[in-house]
Amino acid sequence: MHWVLKIKMDANLIPMKYKARLVAQGFMQREGIDYTEIFAPVAPIQSIRGVLAIAAMRDWEVDSIDVKQAYLNSSLHHDVYLKPPIGTKVLPGKVLKLMKGLYSLKQSGLYVDDMLIALPSRKEVDHTKAEIMSKWETEDNGLVKEFLGIKITQDRGQGKISLNLTAYIKSMCMASGDTSAEVPEPNE
Repeated sequence: MHWVLKIKMDANLIPMKYKARLVAQGFMQREGIDYTEIFAPVAPIQSIRGVLAIAAMRDWEVDSIDVKQAYLNSSLHHDVYLKPPIGTKVLPGKVLKLMKGLYSLKQSGLYVDDMLIALPSRKEVDHTKAEIMSKWETEDNGLVKEFLGIKITQDRGQGKISLNLTAYIKSMCMASGDTSAEVPEPNE
């Protein structure tokens, strides 16, 4: 285990949160011994765009919520033992047994923490959010402005929803070392 420090950016690459996470060294896990499944049930972008297109055509409310610490609330189906992080005092020859999920385990990706809710009325959206929030600790993001790094703008008067990936494209250019590339804004 070790600590990872992270800055969470919004769709415009403005810092929103500063996080410190204790993570496992999942790269040392062996398939079939330490884990069996690593599939994450995330909707493909085409499905998300389809839901947003329907919401735009039918003038639906669109909100988003995040389940807090979804990975950490997950059950483990295999025993996982960890060496403590540097600086932690544990008796010599002892290790830690993990009781719940932890970031960086191969199987941690099995749990989704971002949710998009699109329904015909504010009452239905609020009822659905209340049901989800009664089961898990969540952060209510209200009307969707950003989802999975995509900036989302809804113009209900014109019946349209726009998706903007400019910040994502800029971050990919920076990650590849190409900081000179111009990123065109989408046509209105």
